Amino acid sequence: MPEPKQSSQSDNMSHPFDTDLVVSEVRLIIPDIYVLWVDETRSTNIKMRDLAKCGAGNWTVVVAGKQSAGKGRYQRQWASPPGGLYQSLLLRPPECESPITLLPLLAGVALKEGIEEVLARSGGGAFRGWLKWPNDLICDNGKLAGILCEATRNGDEWEIVVGVGLNVEPVDMSGIEIENRQSVTCLRDEHPGVFWTREELLISYLRKVYHWVEVWRTDPERVRQAWLDASGMEGKNVEATSMGKTISGVVQGIGENGELLIESASGLQSLNAAEALIVHDTRKY
Repeated sequence: MPEPKQSSQSDNMSHPFDTDLVVSEVRLIIPDIYVLWVDETRSTNIKMRDLAKCGAGNWTVVVAGKQSAGKGRYQRQWASPPGGLYQSLLLRPPECESPITLLPLLAGVALKEGIEEVLARSGGGAFRGWLKWPNDLICDNGKLAGILCEATRNGDEWEIVVGVGLNVEPVDMSGIEIENRQSVTCLRDEHPGVFWTREELLISYLRKVYHWVEVWRTDPERVRQAWLDASGMEGKNVEATSMGKTISGVVQGIGENGELLIESASGLQSLNAAEALIVHDTRKY
């Protein structure tokens, strides 16, 4: 990995994104990698879906300096001013017996491990973050990243758009209605001694996605267990709101298709989606 330039963190975020660096670092393991940078777009997922309709290939990546209409689950707004890594990846996974619905969990594991890899190279210490089902990366000070996967069946092939919004620099949230109105944090605040670059974060993330896609094809149970290990949610008391109903109980694990398994007073519940999830823990979810 190239040594970072000696410039300030804020200067780095204002520079154009180096797509050539990302491609050169990733191409050895992902020969088909293609990275497109745009200064601004409504949403990298929307941009990627348009590119997919025009025939964009497997492992195409769109990175944006900002999004004007970034979205999370249930079409909630995801604030995306300059200072973050906003990117979407197109996957056309091969046909296999592994559930396609595990890919959002896979992406979360890859993102967390990618950040940990960058920290390890920089000597920045342990990453103080964990995954919250189904698609959030959380630190003590708030939400660090969100993941939105959108799947389309095109003939006999799946098209999966994996969108990630990762807060790298502090951003001004005044006047912005952020998803769930929850507190947010960023990598620079969580690990201030590290020189973060979007390029290095994306490189590590893509390598991890590639690794976990290969694992998913042959051993989906490893993906489920990796997500549980990265979340620490197993055995925790939770309250989940879904379809207007609240389910309270203890997390037992992850189901075959990525659903959250909760042991409630009425028995084992399988949760495929939730508008809100409260985890009763000493950590701030």
